[in-house]
Amino acid sequence: MEPDRARAYAACEVIAAHAQRVAEERASAQTSLFGAEEPSARPTFPKAPAWSAQDRLDAERESVGFYFSGHPLSDFFTDVGERYFSYADIVEEGETEPRTYPMAGVVRRVQYRPAMSGGTLAFVSMSDPTGDFEPIVMPEHTATLRDVLEVGKAFVFRGRVRWRDGDLKLSADTFEPVEAAEARTNEDLRIIMKEGAPIDLLAQTIAALPKANAGEARALRLVLRLQDGREIDIETKTLVPASAAARAALKAAKGVERVV
Repeated sequence: MEPDRARAYAACEVIAAHAQRVAEERASAQTSLFGAEEPSARPTFPKAPAWSAQDRLDAERESVGFYFSGHPLSDFFTDVGERYFSYADIVEEGETEPRTYPMAGVVRRVQYRPAMSGGTLAFVSMSDPTGDFEPIVMPEHTATLRDVLEVGKAFVFRGRVRWRDGDLKLSADTFEPVEAAEARTNEDLRIIMKEGAPIDLLAQTIAALPKANAGEARALRLVLRLQDGREIDIETKTLVPASAAARAALKAAKGVERVV
């Protein structure tokens, strides 16, 4: 056989062998090293449910140690009106005689240190939508504090403010979970709906809320806006949790204008 023809036959055999390998790989759903074949089927993964606003904020705090897309108490301070003072409110008010303010914040860290006069001091690092602050708890209240505070949870407390040489000194004595404090107001939790809002979606959101602990729920009142500008105020027998997370979930429901 002539050399050129022999080389041609050898090339044909190589091509044929390669084509056979490609066919076998396709049959076994494998991808060729040459990348010329159809890609193998990709596995299908279940679609994960979307995070709620509270879940996202909790994940931010767990991963980086602070909130950066919002604050869990943003809606709370908007809805409660003037019942609580933010840290910025107190700083803006400026230097005064010692005063006590109703405040609220999310606990970030609790540190215990011995007091010079005996007992143990507690330094509670907290935050609200306006900034970070650290009230000091005196030894006579520290024992109760240990059984109440939980990092990552929202609490209301009495903040006693003293000014010394232009610096704000903050102390606290009693802490209470936000939902428990709000339940004691004896006021209904009012949900104001936009015109034509879907009530069934709100009902689904309410059904998905975690069950409130004893003494931490408030009666639900609906305010429905009509096309002619009138409003219908409906007093329901439904009890809902008054926590900051529950408020945020209700406010995020389609058609909800405000939660008060």
